[in-house]
Amino acid sequence: KVYPGVQNFRLTDYTVRILDAHLATEAVTRVLVETSDGHDTWTTVGASQNIIEASWQAVKDSVDFGLMRSGVEAPVASEAERPAAS
Repeated sequence: KVYPGVQNFRLTDYTVRILDAHLATEAVTRVLVETSDGHDTWTTVGASQNIIEASWQAVKDSVDFGLMRSGVEAPVASEAERPAAS
């Protein structure tokens, strides 16, 4: 399926914070993604021990939210499209 409205989405800020850093490699990473469509701005968050998974969650939620705001039903990801948990 094609979602033309996504072409207007821009990632405007990407922030990473390590929560409970004293846990070293077991620590949870929180990723905040700020996105704009040229008119409005929204922020989404992902959290995981895996920075790639946390980033994916935040970016996917940002796209889904942007689509929802424009009245489009967001796609449902299959298991194959989701990043593997660490």
